[in-house]
Amino acid sequence: MSFDPVGAALDGLGFGVLAFGVLGVLATSTEYGTGLIRATLTAVPRRGTVYAAKVLVVAALTLLFGELFAFITFFLGQAVLSGRHLDVSLTDPGVLRAVSSAGLYLCVIALVGSGLGALIRHTAGATAAMFGLVFLAYGIGRALESWSYVPSRLVLTNAADVVAQVHAWAPHPRLPSLGLAYLDLALYLALFLGAGAWRASRDA
Repeated sequence: MSFDPVGAALDGLGFGVLAFGVLGVLATSTEYGTGLIRATLTAVPRRGTVYAAKVLVVAALTLLFGELFAFITFFLGQAVLSGRHLDVSLTDPGVLRAVSSAGLYLCVIALVGSGLGALIRHTAGATAAMFGLVFLAYGIGRALESWSYVPSRLVLTNAADVVAQVHAWAPHPRLPSLGLAYLDLALYLALFLGAGAWRASRDA
């Protein structure tokens, strides 16, 4: 696989992934831990409306700050790479897509965290589940590669590796195709936001 100046510049996003995930968890779990959810549901009895409103706020804020974080990280990385004449421009093929997809990935992580927060209703537990989903699942996928590459192609971090780079989608047995990587992100959103919505509809 050839050197990808976009992927190299965006390596720093890994430090923001857990922060965005925890932010998403806190957005839905905090009220359950403090008991304030009862007051919220008294004011707005429709549980689905409360959950949807929280998800929409998290989506809007994390998409905005995720894109900002991604583009700042990209430009800082290119400033470093320019000294070695390895930098690229946003106008180069695939670069804008990769950078904007990195910001989208951070938004997805936050929304998955929101779903986990609503599902588990315990900040520490939901954060631990988020950590396992993002970081431990990669090791599990690699461990199963002697049996099948399918688990690795469904791992969230591998999907991120593909959408946030220009060349990472070149054929590789453990990585999904570009289309499958975007589908993976959509499936994670549907699964965890759906699970959170189901749990949010239960008794507080």
